[in-house]
Amino acid sequence: MIKQITVESFHDIGPLLDDLVKERKDTPNALSESVKDDILDWISKGDAEVFALFREGQAVGFVMNYPVSKKIGIIHVDSSISEIDAIRGRLFDEAFESLSQKTDVIRTGGVNLDSTAEAYIISKGFKKYVRTSMKLDRSKIKLLPKPELPEGFKIGAYNPAMRRDVADLIYRANMGHQEAITFPDFFGSIEVTNQFLESIEEMLFYPFSKVILHNEEPVGLCLIIFNSEDRGHIAEVCVDKDVRRKGLARNLLIYAFNHSLLEMEQMQTITLDVTEGNPAKDLYIELGFEEVDEYPLYTWSKQ
Repeated sequence: MIKQITVESFHDIGPLLDDLVKERKDTPNALSESVKDDILDWISKGDAEVFALFREGQAVGFVMNYPVSKKIGIIHVDSSISEIDAIRGRLFDEAFESLSQKTDVIRTGGVNLDSTAEAYIISKGFKKYVRTSMKLDRSKIKLLPKPELPEGFKIGAYNPAMRRDVADLIYRANMGHQEAITFPDFFGSIEVTNQFLESIEEMLFYPFSKVILHNEEPVGLCLIIFNSEDRGHIAEVCVDKDVRRKGLARNLLIYAFNHSLLEMEQMQTITLDVTEGNPAKDLYIELGFEEVDEYPLYTWSKQ
């Protein structure tokens, strides 16, 4: 039997969470000691749905959904239980059924996905994409040349007053692009792109996110998020199709990196994630980014 976990029944999956934390300890995917409190808080706010499969009154596996970000997250099954693959499949089906009634797009992925799990995910209509995590260290940023823009272009700070124009820029720049296929919930329409920018504005990004202006209209964008003082993350980079091949993206990135370096004295690294097949990866390598890791991402679209 599968039941949705509530705040009141959260204790039912306590042993499974303890097992998961122990399993990932001392690995790159180790979980925070506060993971239980975090998940309980997410459930109470509606930011996460948790479904657990019970046998003889005991939870033997669970799956987490994130309705806001439209993701199927962690699936964990007690390793002492037989038919682990079958249980994972049942949990995934429950999560998929719940989310597909709320959204037209779902993403999933994660660590330790074996070939059986991957085949099952693809059988549900998900498409696989390979993402590469990359990083640029502070020492390499200092070696980058001074940015130089063509005449008529200038760089300014992003602000919410220009959100609608920037959302239109992002949508047009990604139309038919690899990232729009991988992340239709971010780039599939101007409306969802506008929502994406609103979520970015709730994070610590001032004054690091930059735009390129031409005749006072945004034609390029670099969104940088700082969730800690020592690490920045590029959430989006794009240039309008009508002004490409002028070196705008390269110089915008260099400008944004150098400005972040000056403002954030403790900053050590800037990171980003790029889908394999995206030609922008060549630019990142040229600027000194190093590949850190690869991971699969699976996207399902009702359309």
